[in-house]
Order: sequence, then C-alpha cells, then structure tokens
Amino acid sequence: VTGVKQAMELKEMFPAADVFNFYMDIRMFGPGYEEMYREAQIKHNIHFVRGRISEVSPTFDNRLQIKAEDTESAGYRFNKFNISYIFYTDVSKLL
Repeated sequence: VTGVKQAMELKEMFPAADVFNFYMDIRMFGPGYEEMYREAQIKHNIHFVRGRISEVSPTFDNRLQIKAEDTESAGYRFNKFNISYIFYTDVSKLL
C-alpha cells in the first residue's frame, strides 16, 4: 500500500514523470485500497512491473540503468531513468 501511495504522490508532484513501481507482491486489502491501485494505473499512469531489481548502474549520459527481472514475461527489463527512488520493505523483519 505504501509504495502505491508514494508513487501517486510522486506523480502528483511531478506530473510529467514516468513512474515505475517494481514489486514482488502487492497486497491491497481493506476498503478503498483496490480502487486506489486502479486509480494509480489509470488516472496517474503509473507502471507496475512484477519483478525484482537486480542491478542499478550509471550510464554515459548521466542516467541510471535499472536491470529488473520481469516475472510476468519471464525475462529481463532494462530501463533508463533520470532519477531513482527505491522503497524497500523486507516483510521477514516485520514478523
């Protein structure tokens, strides 16, 4: 839930930004949370990619290249970004 909210806030602050949310598992439980997830996709045009980021490296044009496993297509994605914000939650530490 937190990652979806933060992606929406980022998109509202920077409307021209192309926002990607890489995740392994999104749990949207509770009243209104599933609608919030759909709103993030439709209204804010946030891209949700089910996969794990494996590498972040600088490019020659001072951008960041992110290599991520895309588990839905069983391949890898390479995306270049001007900025990267990584929100990481290790659920095992919460248990």
